Amino acid sequence: MSMLGNTSNDEKMIKAELFYLLSLFILTFEHRQVKIKNIIIRNKHNFEQIITDFKEIEHDDENMSQLLDSLMDKLNEVGDQPYN
Repeated sequence: MSMLGNTSNDEKMIKAELFYLLSLFILTFEHRQVKIKNIIIRNKHNFEQIITDFKEIEHDDENMSQLLDSLMDKLNEVGDQPYN
């Protein structure tokens, strides 16, 4: 994934929209099917890196900062072991 700071405005907008969609899946983790839970768990470290990248870019936006903190908290809660 290229750094968000090095992309065009259209790319940034698309990545931000995809990030919001991903956020929805993470924040509602406990309501998802096992298959989706396992996808989130397997990609947990990638998601953490994406969140870190967004924190570097969006550090002035208080709402985004709160969302990013909530996502990190939720990812910490889900653990690392896949469901059967």
